[in-house]
Amino acid sequence: MPNIELCDIETLRQTELGPYIDRSLEQKAPDPGFFAVMGHNPKLAETMYLAWMSCSNTGRIEHRIKEIMRLQLSRMAHCSY
Repeated sequence: MPNIELCDIETLRQTELGPYIDRSLEQKAPDPGFFAVMGHNPKLAETMYLAWMSCSNTGRIEHRIKEIMRLQLSRMAHCSY
């Protein structure tokens, strides 16, 4: 049983998170599940999203390191993706 109830994405799109959700859906990252979990605290969700975008899309982190991080997080979550 999950500890956090997921927020409805369509409801969140009507809030200040709407532009961030739309951008993430266009770019296919981060997964909408990010907002479904973080949407309980919109300011935190916005801050985390902006930090993620800064790290992922500005070239500050080498692609090789991002792939290692993605694989490690996937293993930690027991995700076979």
